[in-house]
Amino acid sequence: MRKYTLKAYYGDIFFEFLVQDKSADCICFLPGFPSGNNYNELMYYLYGKGYHVFTIRYKGSYQSKGKFLDTNIVDDLIEFIEHLKKGIAISLWDLKEIHFKINNRYLFASSFGGAIACGLVSKIDFFNKMVLFAPVWDFSKHNKEFLEQDLQHLTIFTQRAYQNCYRFDFDDIQKELERFDEIKTRNYINKLNCPILVFHAINDQTVSINHSLNIAKLKPNIKIIKHNLGHGAKVELLRMFETEFDKFIKS
Repeated sequence: MRKYTLKAYYGDIFFEFLVQDKSADCICFLPGFPSGNNYNELMYYLYGKGYHVFTIRYKGSYQSKGKFLDTNIVDDLIEFIEHLKKGIAISLWDLKEIHFKINNRYLFASSFGGAIACGLVSKIDFFNKMVLFAPVWDFSKHNKEFLEQDLQHLTIFTQRAYQNCYRFDFDDIQKELERFDEIKTRNYINKLNCPILVFHAINDQTVSINHSLNIAKLKPNIKIIKHNLGHGAKVELLRMFETEFDKFIKS
């Protein structure tokens, strides 16, 4: 019988999760901005491959409490990780304690979540590897060197279309993110030493692949898989490049 995704809180952060009945490797997923409200397909795919899977909602987004980017987004995630280390979550369905044991830890992130993930791994020694989907590496450089999505317009659109999903007062997310030094390339690059696999579409017009290619020149621990499936995290990518993905994770 197929398991249902479980729902829980660690402090103010809401998350969905699927855990194995035995000790297993763990995947934490950071979504983009704005994101969809359903990552079941991705979660079930990774769970079916034997992983514990956790999809995290940033503070101020969807069911998480607070205002979006009102506090340091990296520190918020560190607080989440400290809870995760305990291996317990309380399912909101029946308030039962769910226990799990974690082996290796992998951080997945899509688009907006890329720079957040880099800041996180540079600040805490927890994740063994990262898998990034069309990541923004540095918001201060976005749409400056290459023609990319206008983040100020995206901010206004999100206020209109996601009124009850994201709660914030600013009108330009790119400027708002300048407050967080951890997510700037110059601050995390020397600490970014774990193996990193990047999926990036050659024709991505939301986040240019050129950023990923330039970062990879600086860091030999980054492997890039080019594709033509568009922007963001997709199960199709993991299926299409399953051999490469499995080799990266298990090596």
